[in-house]
Amino acid sequence: MRIWLFILTNLLWLSAATVCAEEALLGTVEAIDRDKGELILRVTDSSADRGHKISVFLDPENMPCCIGIGKTVRVWGSYAKGNSSTFQAVTVRGNSFQGNGHDPTGVRCRIGRGRGHGRGGAGHR
Repeated sequence: MRIWLFILTNLLWLSAATVCAEEALLGTVEAIDRDKGELILRVTDSSADRGHKISVFLDPENMPCCIGIGKTVRVWGSYAKGNSSTFQAVTVRGNSFQGNGHDPTGVRCRIGRGRGHGRGGAGHR
């Protein structure tokens, strides 16, 4: 029994040690340099940096092709130490989270049917 408690405690400590916190930003792309892997974002979320421009750096190979000037993106990563205007991104997602007509589960279509906006169904009587 003690050995299992020891093993589980160590697993808990190891898993907690490997977790690192990432911050998320939501912003509008002001400029892009795909060769350097740099985005200039105007922050639009409710953080303290709202409305400020932030330089976001990421691996140029990981930059999504759907990102363009004026598009809204969500960025996960961390601020550079001692510099709140530089952000090192781990993940960048383009406007795929906005309503672009893609409905893989069909939920949006079913919701629309109930209000009379879908293709057939309860909304058309």
